Amino acid sequence: MSMASAITRMCELVSGSNDPILLKAVMEVQQDLIKIQEENRLLRQQVLELKNIDIVRSELEHKGNAYYHKGDGPYCTTCLTKKVN
Repeated sequence: MSMASAITRMCELVSGSNDPILLKAVMEVQQDLIKIQEENRLLRQQVLELKNIDIVRSELEHKGNAYYHKGDGPYCTTCLTKKVN
């Protein structure tokens, strides 16, 4: 069972409750889940960006004082290093 479906199920179970403490706790868990999902999305995006940087780095060819990428270039080694890092 996914986290989202567990939260949904929990909400269904307590929806008939008049206990304000229980309802508040469920709402806090829902808010935390939303924050965790957003953080997860951002981290996945960062991982993808880092993988893309690694792919480009692996495709770079160093000749003299410049880099070439698939025949394009020359690219300044200092500028490219600053941009990538």
